[in-house]
Amino acid sequence: MCSSDLNKEVIKSLGYTKTNFFLYADDFDFTLRMTRNNFNIYYSKDYLIKDLDKTLDEKNYFSKETDEKKIFFQIRNHTYFSRNFITNKIIYYSNMYIYLFYFILRNFFTTSDKKFFFKRLYLILKAVRSGNSKQLDRKSTRLNSSHELISYAV
Repeated sequence: MCSSDLNKEVIKSLGYTKTNFFLYADDFDFTLRMTRNNFNIYYSKDYLIKDLDKTLDEKNYFSKETDEKKIFFQIRNHTYFSRNFITNKIIYYSNMYIYLFYFILRNFFTTSDKKFFFKRLYLILKAVRSGNSKQLDRKSTRLNSSHELISYAV
């Protein structure tokens, strides 16, 4: 979690952020656990936070400059998080399929390199599948010793 001041009672009660998130969504999980355990979260407009990494959003998913590892882990972790904390499965899956349909159509027509489009789409769908499996182990994502993604097998 970037730029957070935590009382040591929070760490004693909740432990640290979950390392199996690896990249992205660890802060969502941690703050959700804080609120569910009746810890308060305060916002201060006096702090200025500068993110050292470029924000990754869906507009960057079909950019050749965007690291596949970041895309995979962001989608996998956010899918996992949503799948585990949204209790109505009908709403979850309806929303997911409608959004994926819209997302695929929009990007298919705006990405000029179709071979690259399908390669990246395969990565995105693997990440969604991995996140929906409700497991955040590294078996589904093989990494080498430098944490570079080798495969996305699920």
